[in-house]
Amino acid sequence: MSRGRWMTVVVWGVGLILLAWALRQVNWTQLWDILRGLSLPKIALLTALNALILLALTARWRAFVSTQPQKIAFATLFQARLAAFSLSYFTPGPQFGGEPLQVLALKQRQVPLSVATATVALDKLVELLTNFTVLALGVVALWWVGLGEASARVWASMLAVGLLVWPVGYLGLLWLGRHPLAAIFQWLAAHRREGRLRRGLELLAESERLAGQLARERPAVVTMALLWAGLAWALMLLEFGLSAHFLGAALSPAETLAALAAARLAFLLPMPGGLGALASSQLIVFTTMGYDPNAALALVIYIRARDVIIGLIGALSAGRMWHT
Repeated sequence: MSRGRWMTVVVWGVGLILLAWALRQVNWTQLWDILRGLSLPKIALLTALNALILLALTARWRAFVSTQPQKIAFATLFQARLAAFSLSYFTPGPQFGGEPLQVLALKQRQVPLSVATATVALDKLVELLTNFTVLALGVVALWWVGLGEASARVWASMLAVGLLVWPVGYLGLLWLGRHPLAAIFQWLAAHRREGRLRRGLELLAESERLAGQLARERPAVVTMALLWAGLAWALMLLEFGLSAHFLGAALSPAETLAALAAARLAFLLPMPGGLGALASSQLIVFTTMGYDPNAALALVIYIRARDVIIGLIGALSAGRMWHT
């Protein structure tokens, strides 16, 4: 068996073990009673909030796309965003992988490939910046609710701050007119004989230069994207807190942030959709905060159902894009 297959077996094995452990903590009768309390009006409200989140995330990307002369309909960007989510969600890894579909959607509308790549790269950079900011705050919230030993909290804080330094530093370099990755890409391209790979590296270098130019010359666009990203996160926190409340756990703002940060960290692990890691993380956080573990599992089931439905809609969107 190859090394890659061994890694796949290990990842799936760990995920299934975590899932089995989580399922052993549940009382199925109580869990069913909790889920039955999720009435249609509550589902409708949560659905509306999720739609607003997706619209805000699409608007974040549109802030960069709108700087180009090509007029791309918001519905097209929304469709591509859903398709990208689907690919990222259903494949192993830390929620990346769907970005080429966003580039493809723009290329189909006559946006130059390097420009399309630059807009997606800037959108992803803003996403990383805001995600790691929230994760850093989430680590502080985990302290507040009393999760983990002091030494573990220190290491987690250092990790969160370290992750935040990368997107902040990179964005700062772009603003200063520096293109650190372009030099690497160009050096690699000069040492490659394969035409396709060499052209791909040159494309990435050109995309970084375009991204830097946009960030430097249009700072208001970056600011607008950050505002949309902040709004999306505010809505995510509201949706997470409401869903937990509807399922029997009236979380405080700090507890909501802690539980959501734990969930997002689970999705960063190299399992498809955070298999096993999501359920175990929520169980640990909820029980530490003194809440019913059945409420934690009910919330995980809701999150899974929500994301799978969005992912399936995104897969249909990807199919439509492919045949366009």
